[in-house]
Parts: sequence; structure tokens; C-alpha cells
Amino acid sequence: MAKGDDQSIFEATQGTGSLDDLMKAKLKEASTQTNQPSQGGLFSNSPYSQYNVFLGGGSYQGSTFTRTQTPYSEAIMDVTHWDDTQLRQFVNKGIINKVPGFEVGMGLPQIQSAWQNMVEASIMFNQSLKPNQTPWTPFDVMDTWANQKGKFGTQRQGDWVFDVATGERIKYVGPKSRTTTNRSVDLSSPEDVKALASQMLAELLGRAPTTKELAQFRSAINAEERSNPQVTTVTQQLSPDLATGEVRVTDESSTTSGGVSDAARAALVSAPVQDTKEYGKYQAGTTYFDAMMQMIGGG
Repeated sequence: MAKGDDQSIFEATQGTGSLDDLMKAKLKEASTQTNQPSQGGLFSNSPYSQYNVFLGGGSYQGSTFTRTQTPYSEAIMDVTHWDDTQLRQFVNKGIINKVPGFEVGMGLPQIQSAWQNMVEASIMFNQSLKPNQTPWTPFDVMDTWANQKGKFGTQRQGDWVFDVATGERIKYVGPKSRTTTNRSVDLSSPEDVKALASQMLAELLGRAPTTKELAQFRSAINAEERSNPQVTTVTQQLSPDLATGEVRVTDESSTTSGGVSDAARAALVSAPVQDTKEYGKYQAGTTYFDAMMQMIGGG
């Protein structure tokens, strides 16, 4: 390096200048040379020099949209026109996307090299485009490293849909409500049957039930209870939490049907008793006795 070159580097690093500023200037100068193949352009021998690059954008000519195409030699030097914010955003995106070679502290030469890789990849991908397919830009190439939602599709696990690439829970596809049904049989105990039968037979026959009658009444009542279970239906409204994967119950209601009422149990005792001769005689005797007592009493 000549002494004059040493001095220019020293001056560029003083005051408001920097080594990156000098590198930008040198790269811009190289960019100008690329458009002068007769003077030995830097990229004239590159296999990509014959191609144009789509950096995005375009214009309409009537109803036809024409995409802007940039020569390869200009496209790979595009970074020399970026301001500090654009350079920082490019590096940050590469780090976030975990693109190989991107790291904190990258200098302009590394940034230009990384950008050139994206440019050349976009050219390669655009060689196999189908009709009406949008061409790749270098930024599209860079995005292929991103762990974007849905990039590799989704998969369902239970009541949730997960992103294959990130493992992130993205949608609840389970039920919004849940209904459970519970059937229960409430069998009358021997003591319950004895209390009911004793009361009923005292009114119908004027006596207590026998052991055999208690067994018959209990068998009939329990059979009816088994045939008519009590059914309780509970409906719950569900609220899924995408962040935690929990499904909470936000509302609940229930209905109950079936079962055997006390009146039905009493009927199972009274019905067979009322079909007996004993019942007829007792009721007739009671009726006559009551009528006689009324006559005696002057009723």
C-alpha cells in the first residue's frame, strides 16, 4: 500500500469519517468499474454477470405491470447505497433468522459478501420459474431461513393445532361445549318400604303388613326404580386459552329427569292391595261402621 493510501485511510477514520465510510467509497468506485467491461470490470468474468436481478417493485405501462430488473453487477453493489439503518436492519434480520455467517459486528465487506450470496441465489431460483410465478428477490431468499408460522405446515394434537416449524400452539379445534350424562338408581331400603307399606296398609286394610308382603312390595318398588333411573345432564361451556393450552369451564347448567316419585311408590303398594277381597271386606265394614256411628250420634 502506498504512503498516500495510508494517509487517506488515516484521514477517513478521523472526525466524522470511518473505515466503513472509506469502504463504501471504494465499493462504489468498484461498482462504477463493473459497468465498464472494457476497462476490466470486477465482475465481468462472473457466470452471473449476464443476468438481471429483481429487487422488487416495478411500474405500469397501461394495464401491464413490468418488474424492474437490475444488472447483476449493480445489484451486488446495492449495499453501498444503503444508509446505516438499512445496513443494521439487514444484519439484524440475518441474525434473527439464524442465517449462517451473520453475527454482531459484521463489517461492510462481510455484509456485501452476504448480500451477494442472496443475489446469486435469487438468480438461480428464478431460472426455474413457472409462467405467472412471482420472481425471487434477494430478500425472499433471506426469508427462507426465517422460522415463519406455517412454513412447514401444521399438525393436530388432540384439540389443538400446532405449527410444525415452531411448535407453537396456533388454534383450538376442540369442542366449545361439553355435555355429560349421569344415570343413578335410588333404591328404596327395607326400612323405607316397611314405613310406606305400614302406613298404606293401615289405611287400606287396618293392619300391619306381613313379612311376605313386605318382600313383595320391596321387590316391586325396587324393580320399578331400576327401570326408571334418575338421569342428570350437565352442559358446560368451554373457553380455550391459546397461551397456556388450558380449557376452562366458563358456564354450567344441568337438568334432571326420570326416577320414581313417592306417589309412584305408594301406588305400587296400594294397587295390588285394592284388588284383594280383604280390601273389599275391610272397606265395606268400615263404611257400614261409619254410617252406624253417624246414626247413633244423630248425624
